[in-house]
Amino acid sequence: MSLRYDEVFSDLHTAVERVQAHLQQEIEARTNEEVAALCCLQLAVHEWMGNLVRHAQFGERFPEVHVRVWQQDGQLRCAIEDNSEGFDLDEQLKLQERETPIHALPEGGMGLRLLQSSTERAEYGPVSEQQNRLDLSVSLDE
Repeated sequence: MSLRYDEVFSDLHTAVERVQAHLQQEIEARTNEEVAALCCLQLAVHEWMGNLVRHAQFGERFPEVHVRVWQQDGQLRCAIEDNSEGFDLDEQLKLQERETPIHALPEGGMGLRLLQSSTERAEYGPVSEQQNRLDLSVSLDE
């Protein structure tokens, strides 16, 4: 599989639609082994993009989101950079575990857990004073 996607968006809703459409096209063009990894990545990306739409704070800035997807070393990788105010992903996951009992799901609190469980790697943090990046990876071997 050779997969490459790189696009910058200023409209979050357009970003959600275009990225999902692209990943869906990739899924439809692949073999069974590759489809599972692409579906996991698509699920994680959709959850993250939805969270940007619903929760991201951009202050006085216009939103800017840069989405890249590629294949490297037996992994599907995705980097989503945004200029939001950001948040602490690890702290938010810990907070959700304490405050959202599993029996309360799926009404709320499941999204970040879903993102974490559908990928081998999901790391988010600042890359500069006004830029954050989510790095995702999914193994093609499983």
